[in-house]
Amino acid sequence: MSSSSGSDSSVPREKGRGIVRAVPYADCIIISPAEPALAAQFPEGREVVLSNVSAPKLARGGPEGGKDEPYAWEAREFIRKKAIGKRVYYTIDNKVASGRGYGTVSLADTPDVSLNTLLVQEGWARAHLPPAMQGKETAKLRPELQALLQAEETARAAGKGVHNKEGEAAAVRPSVSYDAIKLYQQLKGKTLTGVVEQVRNGSTVRITVLPTFHSIILLLSGVQCPGQRKEPGAEGAPPVFVPEPFYKEAKAFAETNLLNREVSFTLDGVDKQNNFFGSIQYVGRDVAEEMLRQGFGTYVAWSATPRGAETCAKLREAERGAREKKARVWSLKHNQEKAAQAGSSSSGGAAPREFSGKVVDIVNPATFTVVTDDGVDVRVTLSSVRAPNIGTFEEPAGSKEVKDMARYERAWALEGKEFLRRRLIGQRVKCSQDYIRPAGKAADGKALPERSFWTVYVDKMNIAIALVENGYATVVQHRGDDDRSPDFQELVLAEQSAQSKSKGLHAPRDKAPAHRVNDLTQDLEFESKHKAAAILKAKGTLPFLQRAGLQKAVIEYVFSGQRFKLFIPKETCVIFFTLTGVKVPRRGENADLDALSNQALQYARQRLHQRDVMVQIDNIDKGGNFLGNLFFEKRDFGVSLAGEGFASITQNAGALSNYRDYVDAEEKAKTNKRGIWKNYDEAAARRAAEEAAQEEAASSGSSEGGRDTVSVVITEVLDGARMYVQIVGPEVEALETLVQNLQIAGKEEDEQGSFVPEAFKPRAGDIVRGQFSEDNTWYRAKILEITDGRYKVLYIDYGNSETLPFTSLRPLPSAFVSLPAQANEAVLAYIRPLGAEEDYAEDAFTFLRELVLGHQLTASVESREGNKAHVGLRDPESGEHVNAALLGAGLAKLDKKHRRHNSPLFKQLEEVEEKARSSRVGIWHHGHAPDSDEDEDVDSTRRKPAWARPGAAGAKGKK
Repeated sequence: MSSSSGSDSSVPREKGRGIVRAVPYADCIIISPAEPALAAQFPEGREVVLSNVSAPKLARGGPEGGKDEPYAWEAREFIRKKAIGKRVYYTIDNKVASGRGYGTVSLADTPDVSLNTLLVQEGWARAHLPPAMQGKETAKLRPELQALLQAEETARAAGKGVHNKEGEAAAVRPSVSYDAIKLYQQLKGKTLTGVVEQVRNGSTVRITVLPTFHSIILLLSGVQCPGQRKEPGAEGAPPVFVPEPFYKEAKAFAETNLLNREVSFTLDGVDKQNNFFGSIQYVGRDVAEEMLRQGFGTYVAWSATPRGAETCAKLREAERGAREKKARVWSLKHNQEKAAQAGSSSSGGAAPREFSGKVVDIVNPATFTVVTDDGVDVRVTLSSVRAPNIGTFEEPAGSKEVKDMARYERAWALEGKEFLRRRLIGQRVKCSQDYIRPAGKAADGKALPERSFWTVYVDKMNIAIALVENGYATVVQHRGDDDRSPDFQELVLAEQSAQSKSKGLHAPRDKAPAHRVNDLTQDLEFESKHKAAAILKAKGTLPFLQRAGLQKAVIEYVFSGQRFKLFIPKETCVIFFTLTGVKVPRRGENADLDALSNQALQYARQRLHQRDVMVQIDNIDKGGNFLGNLFFEKRDFGVSLAGEGFASITQNAGALSNYRDYVDAEEKAKTNKRGIWKNYDEAAARRAAEEAAQEEAASSGSSEGGRDTVSVVITEVLDGARMYVQIVGPEVEALETLVQNLQIAGKEEDEQGSFVPEAFKPRAGDIVRGQFSEDNTWYRAKILEITDGRYKVLYIDYGNSETLPFTSLRPLPSAFVSLPAQANEAVLAYIRPLGAEEDYAEDAFTFLRELVLGHQLTASVESREGNKAHVGLRDPESGEHVNAALLGAGLAKLDKKHRRHNSPLFKQLEEVEEKARSSRVGIWHHGHAPDSDEDEDVDSTRRKPAWARPGAAGAKGKK
């Protein structure tokens, strides 16, 4: 900056005294006038440019704003160290309309030597004469100008400062770029030195770090001072900044004590806008504490926390003193009310500011419900993090980019929710309230309710940090005065780590996990025009869920003590599920049962909501609800309900393999008079049971014992007792049409060449088209396993299986999916088939196959075991009973473990077996069966005989 005093006229000079407030450049000094009138005229200080000197210029705004001129930093530092905070005398030779003055400044301690002369004398500036004086002989100039020229000549001769051309390259302050987070990690915990270059408000400054010359924005930890509020300007005008109350006073106080001062400071954190948080020590005082003590700001807990409990206590005490005196910002009514509200909320209210409890529900990746030890439900939202919205399974509206983003965020939202569910559901946590967001409006105009934000610890781990470092959430970009998490700094570092590893939301779009969920609950909950189609769709999935047997599931919602919404990971479907074998009272029957129903609901929710369970699905009702058993922590939940008296056993419980457990649990509830059995009269119940038994015995007149019967066609025989059957009805007739259409579709596909083998990637569990090797006809098939490029498939409408090459597989068009699989696994009731290694095993298989395969028979369902029906088979024309024929031929043994069912068919078969034994037929030819262990449980997982190979029997399309 070059300056001159103008003309050598006799204009009166303004003289004054004051204290140097700032030194922005070597030849520019800001002075706080001592005279009250001038102090009032120049509240931010009088700017005095040193006359008749030209000093090198610093880049405006620091090195990032441009390049310094050589020696600019050294020159400014020379004057700053000499003058900052010192008393000075000044003389204004000339001034411009803006109020800037050009003149001479000297220290009060050495008034005879001006800073103008000292600057030139040390080589940090050149003499710069006014135009009117240039060219004159030195002897004819004013004494002060002569002194400047002499000082310049001396400095030039000594090669000082700007006169040292060889050192110019090294005399430029470096422009240092940096990654804020990495710089923080490098400098945290160290006591640093720097020069305060700018005061933005009472608690925000810009510092040049020495000796590295990093230029950083530093917000004081633990205090927030008033700032400026941005408001829209008049029509067509730019926005205006309106100072908040006491903004100017706080800023002036900070400038007086900090501006251009060399200070010690430490870094406590960094935010996403590259602003640092830290503490400044100046002349032995904590600046944040002093600002609070003077009433220039309010205490900020989240930024104070990294400084330790002792410092936080000092800061709070400083604020308390100012608040009691109603100093400055505490004279404002809204601050007083806020303090009063904070005090009251810490001692009362719906939810305490700190509590421990158990997590019972995950709403989304950043919000969940915690039940306190007092039984209060508290909705907890994590502080300072943003998690993507889960949304719905439906395709979002909008452009492709909008749809892609919605699917991308939803995928990671589901991953984040599952991450929390696995770590938090049922776990005890400690919750601390950080701040409350008042009610307001979002950017889109939607109303926002008041909401509390919390830090949650599980086993001393901040769960928000775990979410962020795994990429399931991002850190909120808070404004400078926003409240935030006390672990905000750790959150920022966790996000930086997730970004560097491309985790979660920071991964490329094409790396998002696929979540293709078949939601079988849509349109089932309420009446709609799509409900019938939804039920049909659910029924089409039943065979696959039945064949899976016992499988993992997650409880998404608990509707009642026995009805749930489940997600089944293996089949990637969501279903409604109802327990079989028990009945929980429904709400609306009477007051007592309503209370029991609610208790059962709470019992189920507390134990099952969002928990991992095992389910076995047996059937589906007319409303699309799947039926079966559910196991939690290896215990049948239906048995648990019965044992607590929340449910009674239903008639179909007798078909369950663990029926005895249900009976024992109910008997225990009756004995203890729990739940629905609180008024139970054992004697009266015994009399009623005897009467019912007598009535049932009188009405039983057939071998089926009054059980349901159905016409079936046997499509495949697996061994001496197991088979697949089709239930005769409209769906079997529809299957014939489906098979015909499959052939047409295959032919058109071949003619058009539309099948692209490279795009077809069949996997185990997929439903595809398979070309049966015996007739080259296409059928629906499920891939069971893949070995060396060959695919073992099950023909889901017939029950037989074989291994096919890739060329015999095709994708199954969606039009052929809705019809449920027609092959139903069945086993002859009360028949224990021979093992593969036993004598007569092959004879038994051949006998049964010739007797039933392809025949239409009448089946009576005696019981169910998972997805298998235990049936009695009878020829409707001849009356021959298949179960009895197999036993009578001595080719099977009676399964004695079912004796407890007291079935008429069982009694009939017992007589048949005794006749075969006495006649020494088949396996009884020696008088006893080779295997005498009659109680051994033979299930569907036993090894098949070699002659029962896949595809050995069962012609397609046969009725």
